[in-house]
Amino acid sequence: HRHYILVSAAIMAVFFLIIILCDVLIDSGRSFLLKVRWTTYLSVTFVSDGNWTVHIENIARSALKQVNVLRKLKFILSKQALSNIYLTFIRPVLEYACEVWDGCYERDIEKLEKIQLEAARIVTGLTKFASKDSLYFETGWETLANRRETRKLTTFYKIHNKLCPPYLFNCLPPITSDVNSYNLRNNQNYVPPRCRLRTSASSFIPSTVSLWNNLDISIRNSPTLSSFKNRVKADIYKTPKYYNEGPRKLSILHTRLRHQCSSLNADLSKIHIINNFKCNCGASFEDAIHYFLECPLYLNERRTLLSNCDDININIETLLFGNDKYSYDVNSKIFGKVRTFINQSKRF
Repeated sequence: HRHYILVSAAIMAVFFLIIILCDVLIDSGRSFLLKVRWTTYLSVTFVSDGNWTVHIENIARSALKQVNVLRKLKFILSKQALSNIYLTFIRPVLEYACEVWDGCYERDIEKLEKIQLEAARIVTGLTKFASKDSLYFETGWETLANRRETRKLTTFYKIHNKLCPPYLFNCLPPITSDVNSYNLRNNQNYVPPRCRLRTSASSFIPSTVSLWNNLDISIRNSPTLSSFKNRVKADIYKTPKYYNEGPRKLSILHTRLRHQCSSLNADLSKIHIINNFKCNCGASFEDAIHYFLECPLYLNERRTLLSNCDDININIETLLFGNDKYSYDVNSKIFGKVRTFINQSKRF
């Protein structure tokens, strides 16, 4: 009994000691925080050393899962439907809160861009040998880096014009005219913050101040947010609607011929898959010009392709890219004939 009494007394003493210590800490206003390497807040992962690699890996992993789903629909849905799915559900994942983490490392930027390019290959049907320019030409998308710059400038415009909470405006550096009495050419520029570390210099306000100061003053003084967005947005080539018409598989073959990444021998030789440029007809070079306009193996198909085209200047550029001088209906008719030729030739 004596032993149990001593143990119980010790437990009670420890218990009361803990209570007393808690009261002392509360009274003194002290608190202890658990230090961790990273934490997630509002789906943004913050790391103790200030880099964004962990966050980029998280959003890349999430986006790749959705891109893999998109790949399964490659030959089922139209190009326009696939593009809409990417722009609506996948690209927002790659851009969420990008104003905060745009100062990430170059390798992280490339990782995100590669995901968009992979989605572009699925949407267009182009192979991995197609260039970035070809992928962006066919989709009409902007690079993610350009879009992030536009978003940062748009957010900065709202802060500059007090279209956001006041505490954000209070974070801005002073304007040159407020700290300098001389009538300088850059009087309406913000004074660039001094940053010792790359992490600080690439954060939102320092990096966006540089972008803002490089804008023409007339753009900065745009009267509305929508007009400002339109003026800072990059000029992107809009893919003609007739590029997206026709059966999906034939449209993909046409697109590959357009960008020289088809299974024609000249295209395969260019990427060192084969060493033979020759056509089955015996010609020394099987490229798109030979396939559409010269090869004797497709005489009947070529007659169909060129029929009722007396008022149209048929050349390889028109067959592959269309012609801006012609109306939508004429270009749509030409592309329809091209896809019929591809189908009937059974070359692919």
